[in-house]
Amino acid sequence: MAGETSVSVDGMIKASNTFEAARDTAIRSYSAMYEQVSTLAANWSGDASSTYGKALESWLANFRTVITALENMQSSLDSNAAMYAQTHDITQEEAASLAAELAEPPALTGLPGF
Repeated sequence: MAGETSVSVDGMIKASNTFEAARDTAIRSYSAMYEQVSTLAANWSGDASSTYGKALESWLANFRTVITALENMQSSLDSNAAMYAQTHDITQEEAASLAAELAEPPALTGLPGF
């Protein structure tokens, strides 16, 4: 039997903030590494530099994929948090409206035929 899952808007917002911080850190690391790769390429030539440069470019491309995944996860969390919050608000409004209707005594005008 599968376990239960509990979801909260606050939890999704906190998770989104965590993914945003991770993305920001990754972008800074990517930029620093890109700068190092550019500096190395400008100052090193030969077969080894070409092979090493291609490996670094591949690594940067893969790292960019990680950054994109972090961005997608954050975007998904933000969208879902907004949808959950909206659904919660609508449900609360509907429940309050129903409670108000049920709290009012019915208007009885008499029984038919009496």
